[in-house]
Amino acid sequence: MDIGIGLDATLNLSFADQAALSQEAARLGYTSIWTPESTGQDAFQLCSQRWAASCQVLVEGLTTGIGVSPVLYRTPIAFAMSGGTVSQLTGGRFIMGIGAGGAYRPRTRRSPGLPGLSTLALMRDYLTTVRRLVAGDEVTYHGKVVTLQSVKLAMSPRPHTPVYLGALGPEMLRLAGELADGVCLNWCTPEQIAWSRERIWATMCNGLQSKRAGAAISAFSGPHYVPLAPMSGRHYLPLSQQSAAWAGNPRRPAHIICH
Repeated sequence: MDIGIGLDATLNLSFADQAALSQEAARLGYTSIWTPESTGQDAFQLCSQRWAASCQVLVEGLTTGIGVSPVLYRTPIAFAMSGGTVSQLTGGRFIMGIGAGGAYRPRTRRSPGLPGLSTLALMRDYLTTVRRLVAGDEVTYHGKVVTLQSVKLAMSPRPHTPVYLGALGPEMLRLAGELADGVCLNWCTPEQIAWSRERIWATMCNGLQSKRAGAAISAFSGPHYVPLAPMSGRHYLPLSQQSAAWAGNPRRPAHIICH
């Protein structure tokens, strides 16, 4: 199991702080640095800066990843261009996680003028087109949400950026098993992780020939956020209390990522 660190905007870190923590993570043996994304600072640029800082300690730098960026913030072409650029810059040490964000909320869907949007259709269209674009394909696609006609990234060599899906529910987990390179989980107990894997792997096995299924499952990655557990005296707080404390704390505790 590899262990990374997660740094998000709630920590109120300066760019210098983030660079220093990236270097310290490399010194301590962490393997990756992750960030979520909202409507604040651009996560792709943050990943680039953190990778560059970690190169002061490790020549190749640490892998950085976005876990995750809500897709309503960018078009598939914009995701592919930004993700592909960071992949080329870092020598392939970048993972692009995308997710539905608040698209399941009617109010959020109304903002971009998509009140009747299906969240599952949205993610299917984005996963399909973004993965094909970063693979160097010329993409013509007509989906329920996304339409592209003969679009290809002007990048050489092809950036080959892994695209992970933020998923928690059974249908989104199955979609990850069908189309994504990996899945980003969050706030999961060990039992939930096992439950999630079962649904992902069942989908992968159903969609692949048996000889290929084992290799594909081995290559499929599933990083998940693990908050550093607050303690009450000598006892760890239950996960439900940790979640409540985390949500109500303007300076949320740091977290690690296991994958």
